[in-house]
Amino acid sequence: MKRLLALLILLSLCTLSACGGGTVSAASDSGAASLESGTDVAVKSQPPETPVTYAVETTVYGDSTYADDGTKLAEYHYELPTLKAYREDNSEITEANGPSEEKALAKTAAFDAQFDVWAKAEGFADTAAAAQEDYAWQMQNQGEWFGYDEELTYSAYQTKHLVSIAAVYYSYTGGAHPNHTELGWIFDLDTASFISPASLASDGQNFQEAVTAEIIRQAKIVAQSNQMDPAEYFLENYESVVADWPSYAVSFNEDGMTVSFSPYEMACYAAGSQMFTIGYDFLLPYLSDEGLTLLGLAPETAAKQ
Repeated sequence: MKRLLALLILLSLCTLSACGGGTVSAASDSGAASLESGTDVAVKSQPPETPVTYAVETTVYGDSTYADDGTKLAEYHYELPTLKAYREDNSEITEANGPSEEKALAKTAAFDAQFDVWAKAEGFADTAAAAQEDYAWQMQNQGEWFGYDEELTYSAYQTKHLVSIAAVYYSYTGGAHPNHTELGWIFDLDTASFISPASLASDGQNFQEAVTAEIIRQAKIVAQSNQMDPAEYFLENYESVVADWPSYAVSFNEDGMTVSFSPYEMACYAAGSQMFTIGYDFLLPYLSDEGLTLLGLAPETAAKQ
């Protein structure tokens, strides 16, 4: 009887153990199925990534002011780069439809914000007021008026990952001659930020020093072509100015990198802007994999994620 009772108890425990194991197993499978199902739903609920392309287009801003007698006092004409984003069907993205388009609009906004000061022409009111005052004096003392004028023009170079802008700002607000200012911007489309040219190199300091030496070499040739010694043709501190070239106007195009110095930065006004082209053959050994990718000189596998 005791043996029979023990056997019944043992069978009962085995049955309970088997049921318990089956219950745990069923719960685990159900949970896994639920998680997998939830993952599928989450993935399917997100719209597919939209292929986006970018293009630089020109937006023109301008205005004029006149004296009471109808004489034009001042005017400005700015041709500004504007970054546009387009879908695969070539429709412009103006409202986001999914995460990729939200990122695209964030990139165009970051780019365009760089030129807001020009678009708003915030300083033109002061220029117009100065022109009004100067006009009265000039007509009373000189009998002639040339008018104030401001212009901004640009050229753009683009790869899949980078946009480079080279611009010239021209202004005449009285005096012996107009002024020219060389400008340059490099925009990283992957990070939606403007970057320094040195950030394209594997060793920024080494790169800066190498380009400095190359510009000085080219500058000596320029001076010699004008039958002058570099110390006479350029400003006394021109080598220290060149050494800080990333702070000046730097841009890229099909030929390589252009470093530009406005009049009075490296040489006198009569010498004009000083522009130096550093070819890609020179640049290649100094560029990082990321720099090569941004400039369209490396396989896409090196692109930033």
